Amino acid sequence: MKNLYFITIQLFKKKKGETGNDKESCLLSEEILFQCLNDIEKKLNPIKRVQIKNEQSNVKLNEYYLVTIAKELIENALKFSDENSAVKVEGRIEQGIYRLQVTDFGRGISERDVNLINAFEKFGKQQFSEPGFGLGLTIVKKIIKLQNCEFLITSEIDKNTICEVFIPIN
Repeated sequence: MKNLYFITIQLFKKKKGETGNDKESCLLSEEILFQCLNDIEKKLNPIKRVQIKNEQSNVKLNEYYLVTIAKELIENALKFSDENSAVKVEGRIEQGIYRLQVTDFGRGISERDVNLINAFEKFGKQQFSEPGFGLGLTIVKKIIKLQNCEFLITSEIDKNTICEVFIPIN
């Protein structure tokens, strides 16, 4: 809990383009994505449910932020989909940009709720069913904004949610 509080406070103090870390890039490999799975609650069964297909690339994002983004997106996908359904994590280079895509086949998010993603504010059914503070996607959005990346959520209610992060490559 202290770590989540610390990263939130530090992120909201930073300005766009400022990282506080000397290493501004990392190799985005399957190993890093599998590392994220080990950090996710075991009851969500991440090792069994998450399917990873990744094109390795050197991205302009430090490893700590990359792991934070991937872990939060994968964990949310696991939490908000059926306990027996798969979550797909795909990474590939498209037109000089690395595209990390996390897809779940769960309850979906309305467009209205996507626009309501803010710190400490839960939305939709989540406000009644999932423990936590509602910081995950807010942290992801803040990191992405600070690091000159882009973030897109597309969703269909009761079908799927696709979270995409577009990261510059070296």
